[in-house]
Amino acid sequence: MSPTPPMLRAAVVDADGPDLDSQIATLETALADLRRQRAARDDARWLRTLARAVQGHAFTTRELVDQARLDATLRELIGRLTGRQIGKRLAALEGRDVAGVRLVRVVEKCDGWIWELRIQ
Repeated sequence: MSPTPPMLRAAVVDADGPDLDSQIATLETALADLRRQRAARDDARWLRTLARAVQGHAFTTRELVDQARLDATLRELIGRLTGRQIGKRLAALEGRDVAGVRLVRVVEKCDGWIWELRIQ
């Protein structure tokens, strides 16, 4: 069994205690915080990996899939995602400033968007 994360140690539930609802609310808040932290780390990993893979060039999801054949880190990042799934992930990252890098849509083509990473 893994150790209890520090933020949860103080919030261990005492099922016999009178304020069980309060303890549950504390745990739910701590869990939401952990999920936000994990999502932020994942977003940063995506943008860092994309930045290394595209090296300052605009790109499409098709180009990412093609590049993943040559780039093990990119291949690991996108795994078995389809082009459509990658596009949805990019759309979710769009406009977020993560460590001074922002993903933006440049122009729509007949088969999808051209994307670009911009340094803020």
